[in-house]
Amino acid sequence: AVDFHPTNSLRLVSAGTDQTLRLWNVETGEQVGEPIGPHYSTVRDAEFSPDGQRIVSGSVDSRIRVWDVATGEKLTEMRHRDAVFSVAFDATGDRIVSASADRSVRVWNAKTGASVIDPLRGHDGKVYSAVFSDDGKTIMSTGSDRTIRFWDVSTATAISTIPEAHSSLIWDLALSSDGKQLISSGSD
Repeated sequence: AVDFHPTNSLRLVSAGTDQTLRLWNVETGEQVGEPIGPHYSTVRDAEFSPDGQRIVSGSVDSRIRVWDVATGEKLTEMRHRDAVFSVAFDATGDRIVSASADRSVRVWNAKTGASVIDPLRGHDGKVYSAVFSDDGKTIMSTGSDRTIRFWDVSTATAISTIPEAHSSLIWDLALSSDGKQLISSGSD
């Protein structure tokens, strides 16, 4: 997983099988500082907060961790019951959404690690990706059941589902910068 810093396009974070996060200078290709972490298993996703001061990471070890970019210090930790495949901040940086092999989507307080709403359940298999809408009122999720689901965050309920959005499992979702288009990528 990789993510560009929101205000410094020459900086990015990477995550992978070495169980750590690494910051990189894109221009020189050099690592910046020491690795951040570790997790106890492969890190599947990492993303900068909107202000660029924190990074959230999700791992096969079922943990979600928030890190201070400047110090590498772990600020908080949350857990699913199985591997975490996707993590993302909302536009304010106050909440984190996570997708897991435990078939749930969770919303967390980014500072305290507390669960904000009941787990979102409805996928018939592993959930590989979840993202907030720009206004933070809706979450889109997808996974091995080939569906894309839309959730109302305020009520923790499903709004709608696109059944069989792909002919095989769906790995990832991304929202366009204007928030008007959702793109998905799958094994098909």
